[in-house]
Amino acid sequence: MNIGLIPMSAKPYHIGHHKMIIKAAKENDVVIVFASTSDRKRGEAPGLAGEVMYDVWNKYIIPIMPENVEIRLGGNPVRKVYELTGDANEKRDKSFYRIYSSANDIEKNFPDTSMKKYIGVLFENNQIEMKATKRYTSGTKVRKLLESNDFEGFVINMPEELTTKQIHGLFSLLKKNLI
Repeated sequence: MNIGLIPMSAKPYHIGHHKMIIKAAKENDVVIVFASTSDRKRGEAPGLAGEVMYDVWNKYIIPIMPENVEIRLGGNPVRKVYELTGDANEKRDKSFYRIYSSANDIEKNFPDTSMKKYIGVLFENNQIEMKATKRYTSGTKVRKLLESNDFEGFVINMPEELTTKQIHGLFSLLKKNLI
């Protein structure tokens, strides 16, 4: 079985995240997305309250997911990938895993030394592949669009599967929860 793994903070979820998931869904039997629900406060202004992300995922994002995509909310997404692949490693799972992220995030979060240490057998047997994906936009850019009340710019950065009405609802919800 081919399993795609996607760790993301997704605050907010945007077209780049969606294109990555669509690509992974086409390339794998199953895709598991690990999404953070903690507050986004890292140095950049503005941040985004994490608790609202449960509502965002359940109301707007999960309904537009391909059928073979499973969403797991909460916790540290990178740690969740290591936990899942570590368990598979211990069980000597024969599945093939693809980890999707930007090239920078792959280099930072999944260096070969860590992969060998935590998921050695899978890594050594070439059962894990890193899939660097193109960045179509950034969370920083989308948060700044929210902060400046730029709805038109926000629309351009959202998945096309969302209706204008859904995007209005999402925009309002996220805008209210900037921190």
